[in-house]
Amino acid sequence: MVTQLTTLDPDTITTMLATVNPRYVPMATKLNAFTPEECARIIDIGQKLDRTQGAVAQLRQGTVPGDQEIKTDLRDAEIATFALSEETAWIFKRLQLYINAANDQYWRFDIDHWEPGQFLMYGEGGHYAWHSDLGTFGVESHRKISISLQLSPPTDYSGGRLELMCGHEAVAASNQIGSLVMFPSFMTHRIKPLNSGSRRSLVMWILGDFGLK
Repeated sequence: MVTQLTTLDPDTITTMLATVNPRYVPMATKLNAFTPEECARIIDIGQKLDRTQGAVAQLRQGTVPGDQEIKTDLRDAEIATFALSEETAWIFKRLQLYINAANDQYWRFDIDHWEPGQFLMYGEGGHYAWHSDLGTFGVESHRKISISLQLSPPTDYSGGRLELMCGHEAVAASNQIGSLVMFPSFMTHRIKPLNSGSRRSLVMWILGDFGLK
């Protein structure tokens, strides 16, 4: 199930992006998109959701498109579906402001709906190997913009950085609490293994119906 993007009055889009990595423009970052107190509220919501072990798409011969399997060597995290509701509407509204601003300024993709997000919990050793969010089947094939909201302060864990592949170089995204990282869904990225502690984040994907335009 996807959620339609609402049309916002341009006058409401008053907060522009605070920083953009000058070496790799397709990754845009809004620092302090949410306060530490707001991040704690989001964690409280996420902790109450039903959690499962994160899975990856099956690509072996004979598998059905869209099937997934648990492979902790590739992905080791607990996930919970994070959908639009009365309790989460304020989060989606805030995210939409920043997504629209970034898309208008940098990518100009045709986007019109959300895929339900995921509340992610990484423990010691948790990771997600190099991958792209853009899939070849179903909803995943319509992903255009990926976002990652950092909910945990960096003092809560070591390792576990989000990295994007920029040419032949892995570029680390901000790990400041409340930072919102946005990038085209075809970009290869990973979560490095956590050495200690725990890391929480919120990820979502913005969709459009007609390819990457």
